[in-house]
Amino acid sequence: MSSLKACTSSSALRAGTRAASGRRACRIITRSAETKQGEASTITPPPSSDKPTVVREFTSHGARIIESDARLSGPEDQPDLFEGENMETLGKVMERFFLPGLIVLGLICGGIAARSYNEEADVFIAPPTGPDADIVIIPAGALQSTPTQAPAPSVN
Repeated sequence: MSSLKACTSSSALRAGTRAASGRRACRIITRSAETKQGEASTITPPPSSDKPTVVREFTSHGARIIESDARLSGPEDQPDLFEGENMETLGKVMERFFLPGLIVLGLICGGIAARSYNEEADVFIAPPTGPDADIVIIPAGALQSTPTQAPAPSVN
């Protein structure tokens, strides 16, 4: 005999009686399953079974509990987007080329950073000549070389 059937069969429990352990026993209501509007998961009876669905409602410690032997259908019954052969292929590609792709991305980012490091700099700091040397700040205009023109050869 299933535990749900044993719990729902008529027993000596009556409303308002006290059990020997000091707990209050209440009446268990059994009824056929109903679909309720607005619930995320619905209770549907099994398709090939002639056995009626049993729902048991009771309260325990102030909470309303509903038990049923019907099959639950919900979002977990929908096919998953990430299952299948396409995602297996994507997983193998990522497994195989993740580290080389990360290295190439690092080289590209490093090249961009090195190229743009001193762009639009206003001042530069000269490296110290010794441990007691003062900090020397050089303006960016002083480092730019002016184009020098070599004197034209004379025609003598």
